[in-house]
Amino acid sequence: MYLTNRMKSIIIPVLIIVLLSSCRTTHFAGKEKLSPVDYVQWVETKENGLKVYLQDEPYMYELQYQPVEYLAVKQSGSLHITTATLKDGVQSREGLIYFTFKMWNKQGKGILSDKALEIENKSSYLLSGLQNDMVLLAGTDSLHCEILLFESANNLIPYDQCVLAFEKPKTEKEDLVFLFRTDKYREGWVRMTVKREDIKKMPKLKTT
Repeated sequence: MYLTNRMKSIIIPVLIIVLLSSCRTTHFAGKEKLSPVDYVQWVETKENGLKVYLQDEPYMYELQYQPVEYLAVKQSGSLHITTATLKDGVQSREGLIYFTFKMWNKQGKGILSDKALEIENKSSYLLSGLQNDMVLLAGTDSLHCEILLFESANNLIPYDQCVLAFEKPKTEKEDLVFLFRTDKYREGWVRMTVKREDIKKMPKLKTT
């Protein structure tokens, strides 16, 4: 289409304004606060780096880093969260770092709860001994597992799940490296890393 000089004088400035507006929107989009629903979805999306998978045939593992804000939202069970509720939820969890850790085999069964796996004093191990086989590294810090709740695979979930809490490291600059000693069913360790750069990318949470 042929443009006259007059048409050019009108269209070109308009295009420039549109382009500048779109650039500004893109620039600030990442700084927008997310609703509780969107925030939870962001944390649980693998591509954002807070959920890590490891396949070590015939076993599979999933490690989910859980920010304290995320836990406060999950506990509230609401589509909205007030600033006061969020503050209380965060303060009640200060001093610890939280994860969930899932493990299963290619048959779709929990690894440790599988009846075919024989462990001496198995119930006692799953209740307390398992806690000693899990460590969190952050730089030079080696952090003991302070809290472990074990949920075995059943008709509702096809994996063993552990709710974990570790002492908060002295520095918040290092990657978080989770180690699980697997000598009850195979020699070696499971090693899974949540990168600090992914933790720093977490969006802000919108409150009411």
